[in-house]
Amino acid sequence: MVAISNKYKFVFLKSRKTAGTSIERALFPFCTKLDDDLPLDLSESRYGEGVARGPAPDGWRPHIPAARVRRRLGQEKWDSYFRFTAVRNPFDRVVSHFFWLRREDAIAKSDSFDEVRSAFRQFCVRPRYATDTDIVMIDDQFVAQDAIRYECLSDDLTRIATKLGFEKPLEPLPEFNKGIRKWGDVPVSDFYDEKSKDAVKRTMRWVFDNFDYSEDPRDVRIPEISL
Repeated sequence: MVAISNKYKFVFLKSRKTAGTSIERALFPFCTKLDDDLPLDLSESRYGEGVARGPAPDGWRPHIPAARVRRRLGQEKWDSYFRFTAVRNPFDRVVSHFFWLRREDAIAKSDSFDEVRSAFRQFCVRPRYATDTDIVMIDDQFVAQDAIRYECLSDDLTRIATKLGFEKPLEPLPEFNKGIRKWGDVPVSDFYDEKSKDAVKRTMRWVFDNFDYSEDPRDVRIPEISL
């Protein structure tokens, strides 16, 4: 998905498993049609312009790559609009993605943590998850100018709203697509061994390079935003 506003001149690039759908819904009242400043019809649950959600015409789709957004939006708007995304501790994000993708599988409901952990480590090493590199990178360059941290969701969204000059307050942040992790009380670091840890460090390199998340899954400190 991509959320766009000509009125407030922003582009939100939606990454996976970072509360992106909740952020998207919070941004709906401030999004506009692509060719003017008119607000979207929020009575519809799917949008083909302004917010691409679900099957959409004209090449828009959920989690659309940044290069395609730039092409559809046009270079002038792309260069002048404020571009932001959402990020999350990569080790936590990959665990969440595992349970989301495997939510209908027996392994996600297994009573054996050893079995779950073994499947998760294979999931990392293969890898079997989207890295979102294409959503935030063009020609190996990180194109977002700011980010909402999953761990500071409300505060960062308010900060972005203030920066963009929203004329009305944000509504309470809704929750969508929130996964239910059977082993949610287990520390994230317990899922990893050296091979799976190294795999996540490699595949999610863009997050580590642009944000100060620790490369040790035992370290859950929240990085400062320094973009």
